[in-house]
Amino acid sequence: MGLLYWCTLQPTGPSSLAAVRFTAPVRVTSIRLFPAGMKPFADYEDFVSETSPDSFYLELFFNANPIHPPEKDKNRFPNSLVPTALAYAGSHVDYSVDMGSEHATRLMIIKGNFERLSLAVYGDLVADLIALKPTAAPITLPSVQSRPLTAALDPANAQNSMSIASQLLTLMSDPPPLHTVLCLMYCLKPDENDWDHADFPNVYLDLRSELENFKLDQVFFWTRPISESAPGEDISAYFLKFAQAIKEENKNHTEVVSRMLRYAASHAPTVPQRLFAVLDATSVLAVESLGEAALNDILDACANVVVARHLCRANFLAAGRAISTKKSVTHHVRSVAGRIVARLEGWRAFETALKDTNEGDHATATRFLIDIGTGEASLGIWLLCMLQHPELSSRLAQRPLPAAPAAPPLCFRRRERVITSDQFSAFVKAFLGASAVVGVACWADCLANDTCFERALAVLRLWQQTEGYAEIANHILSLDQTCRRLKWSMEDKSAPRKVELLAEQILTDLALEPKAVLREELIETILSAEPPLSFITEHDRVAMRKIAFVADDGLPAAVDELVYHAEHPFSFRRLRTVRVSLALFEQALADTVSGEWHVFQALYAEKKQSLLAHLGDLLVGVSQDLNAHFPVHVPPPLAGAAVLNQLFLTAEDLIAVIAVLAGAFQMSGRTLRGITMAMIDIVVCAGIVCSGDASSRHDSIRVSARDTELGCLDLLSQLCAADVRTDAGRAGAELVLRTLLEVALRSQGKDPAVHLAGVHRLVEHVLPQAEDMSDSSGPSYWVTDVLPNVLQELSAFFRALDLDRKVRLLARLVTLDDGLVGVGEWLLLAEIKHMADLLQALEQTPPTRDFKTLRRLHDLNLSVRLLGTLLEEPSPLLRWTVDCLASTEGLLADLTTCLTKMLERQYSSADLSAFADALAHQASHLESYARFVVCLWLLRGMQAEVSLLQSDVVLSILRDLHPTTINPPLLKMELGRTLSTVSRQRTVTPEASAFIVTILDWLTTQPNASLVVLSGANVEDLSRLYDALASVLPSDQASVLENVRLKITVDEDETLPPPAVPLPETWTITLQDLEDSRHPMTLPSTPKRNGLTPDILGPIISPPTALLRSPAATGLTKKYSNNDFRHLRQLSASMQNTSRLPSTHGETSVQ
Repeated sequence: MGLLYWCTLQPTGPSSLAAVRFTAPVRVTSIRLFPAGMKPFADYEDFVSETSPDSFYLELFFNANPIHPPEKDKNRFPNSLVPTALAYAGSHVDYSVDMGSEHATRLMIIKGNFERLSLAVYGDLVADLIALKPTAAPITLPSVQSRPLTAALDPANAQNSMSIASQLLTLMSDPPPLHTVLCLMYCLKPDENDWDHADFPNVYLDLRSELENFKLDQVFFWTRPISESAPGEDISAYFLKFAQAIKEENKNHTEVVSRMLRYAASHAPTVPQRLFAVLDATSVLAVESLGEAALNDILDACANVVVARHLCRANFLAAGRAISTKKSVTHHVRSVAGRIVARLEGWRAFETALKDTNEGDHATATRFLIDIGTGEASLGIWLLCMLQHPELSSRLAQRPLPAAPAAPPLCFRRRERVITSDQFSAFVKAFLGASAVVGVACWADCLANDTCFERALAVLRLWQQTEGYAEIANHILSLDQTCRRLKWSMEDKSAPRKVELLAEQILTDLALEPKAVLREELIETILSAEPPLSFITEHDRVAMRKIAFVADDGLPAAVDELVYHAEHPFSFRRLRTVRVSLALFEQALADTVSGEWHVFQALYAEKKQSLLAHLGDLLVGVSQDLNAHFPVHVPPPLAGAAVLNQLFLTAEDLIAVIAVLAGAFQMSGRTLRGITMAMIDIVVCAGIVCSGDASSRHDSIRVSARDTELGCLDLLSQLCAADVRTDAGRAGAELVLRTLLEVALRSQGKDPAVHLAGVHRLVEHVLPQAEDMSDSSGPSYWVTDVLPNVLQELSAFFRALDLDRKVRLLARLVTLDDGLVGVGEWLLLAEIKHMADLLQALEQTPPTRDFKTLRRLHDLNLSVRLLGTLLEEPSPLLRWTVDCLASTEGLLADLTTCLTKMLERQYSSADLSAFADALAHQASHLESYARFVVCLWLLRGMQAEVSLLQSDVVLSILRDLHPTTINPPLLKMELGRTLSTVSRQRTVTPEASAFIVTILDWLTTQPNASLVVLSGANVEDLSRLYDALASVLPSDQASVLENVRLKITVDEDETLPPPAVPLPETWTITLQDLEDSRHPMTLPSTPKRNGLTPDILGPIISPPTALLRSPAATGLTKKYSNNDFRHLRQLSASMQNTSRLPSTHGETSVQ
């Protein structure tokens, strides 16, 4: 990209147009505007910008020319103009231009209300782009690291978190103290007449006058605060008069007392303390008849720690809990009562966490702050309390700063997370700093101070783009007052301003939060945004209006959006609309008394049914879009991180609503299966995001993915409960487990290994732990109703797992089954049968080393490795495996048959030797022939490594065998090969020598005379072995060796066996072999002729001479005369065979 054009333009003509013509086709990437007096280029001091006026709107029109026009249009010159708009609010600004890769321009027309315009156009010449030839060499993309906030704008790591707000106030002339600003903006809104007062904002309540003209309900009209310099006696005197009036009048004073609490809470701690010195508020408010207005005032008052300590008593908490569960009141009343109780308990957690840096319930304390920030009055009262309460302010100031800057944790998500002490401190300070800056921004807007207001909005906009601060800033900016001020900032359309630009940017980010969009003020602000706009494009404005209309219409509109069938992949706009619709449903379902009724009323009104089915279809669509971001074979879509994050958030919202509805209503098997399949893909994709480095710079995506994954795990556990049944009566756990096992082998384009590992984790999650079932009166329903119905799927899934996961899963199943059904035994038997199938397939396969044969050999070795691992000494399944081999009918016999076949085919591997060694240690539990086969495998292991000799075990097994158990050909072959191997050693150890002489001497004593004639060795090997033994054995063994030398011989006429076939420990396949296996090539060949191939006219008989001899053609054996043949075979003209020769049966013949 380079500089294409630089100039200062002046509009001409009645339409105020200016034009820039390029000498060649270009692709514009950015346009840079310069303010008056600026020198755009450091190397050219004479170039000075002359832009005038300071702000204006511009309309730009690009003449769009296709870079590669069609052949028929090459001689045509298109005259199409592509419009766009710019809002210039002053200073040095860059505007990016996306022209795409298919078009270029040679003309740019500019229209606007400007006098002079200095601009620079940047981009590329099309000729240069075409000349560049892309190379196929791979490149390494540089890692992008986020830049931390400067210390001056990072309240989370500052000693004084409100210093930014205080510095912003200095931009105004004669500013009031920060606590006064916060009180007037959040707590006690000034009356309209007070704004024009000469002493404003130092306008206070006249307590003496109020005391002289005392009325009990006059507190409802108070908007002025009590002066900090007011005598304490006057404050106490008024409160005493107020308390006496409450006692004297035998009436319900809950509303007036609650309003007085709210007013007193908006001051320094001494004011509510003086009130409680003369009035016990709990004696008046601890009743279940509290109205909505009284509860709202109490909720705000509880944001003050003094009020909270006073009300946090057993009688008041009991009354609040009773109201929160009372069905005769509205949902809002129940909700507020519950929030009051939670807020009082939250103050305890917050004070503890603020005081102790090592202990404390940080999660509850952060939830308390989030609830405080939902209301302006509550937020203002808490801010004043943190500023003016000496105990709280000192605790916060005494907290040590972290060694490294800590970002505020993401606490506004649905999922609760573990928060450290440093993270909690950062969250509290960031919350304080953002709330104070919002208060200062509102104060500056009230006084029409654009400089301070603009600077405050700029700080808030920066925090909106910073992870950790974004959620806090958006939470506070969504307050009603702030939304109204954003709307007012965008109403002036005379010329673009920086305030307007910042307001639009803030509004754009606020509209991404579904819960914020549900606020009426934000809905009104979005709908009031009309062009021309400085930042919001028309596309974004339409998308924002869409979600605002949905939020405004409520549940009926949400139903329409959730049942609407949209094309895939879901657009960013569609995902936002779905999330707002789900937020409406969550809001309605939060009412545990009548929420479900309201939802189904909305469904009935829109004539829709089966909400769970529609939500399940939506979840499937979201999972498909997520799959598309993690393919193996094709490039991922260019949607970007924003869409990926929205997909995870949408999935989390869907799962939350499904979990609520699934707990109350049955779903069909199709819906349950679809939801389970979708959650499998979501969990696998979330695992890829959380484990990889590709998204390391997007911590918010990691958090979204992890929260969605945990939501899926919780919903799967819920769907596998014992009382969950489909509408057809099937157990939900059975359908969920069957779906998991089947889908495990279908990765949907993702990495199959990663997909299988993710499904295995889900299977382990849904299977209950044995300790969880210990309190049940009988066997688990998993053992009796679920596992027996999915054995085939379980076997296929088990075989696909790696060794470690196989052992873990088998251990879980064996412990869960506890010998009732025998699931573990069935899997072990299936594994041995799989070995038998592999051996049979290898027997029918030509002796080649193609990839199919290698795969089968590798699978065979994996099965052997599994059995060996089960029999290893540290294995928790050792005793179970031995008992299973001894007690399960046919299991040991099948295993022995497999081992025998592998001996006959000369298979060998380290795993086979290890397995034989493990079996040898359990020989006492095996049958006679099985022990004999194990003995042969020990000899086979000695052939690979002489040091692996287990002479005592081999001799013990052979001596205990009955002669009829011994298979002479196998024993002679293995022993002969073993002796041949030992004879080739440089030295023979005394232990090996003693073993060889002993076993050869044992052969001479056997009744079967053929055992003395060995196979697998030659005379030279045996002679060399005897010589080596003679030099090592002691003299007392010489006679035994001589006897053996005379009796033991080798069969010189027998053909030597083939060499050993090693079982591969790993299996590697080339891409070509993989492609050939997916699309096998079939060689062309001539099909065999079959005389019985059916035809539309009956059997086809060939050759023609066989026609009269075939019994299948009995109807055609008559002799025709004249035209009989023609009449019998009359057909339509289209079906006649015109190639047939004319008949000679008529009167006329062909010569």
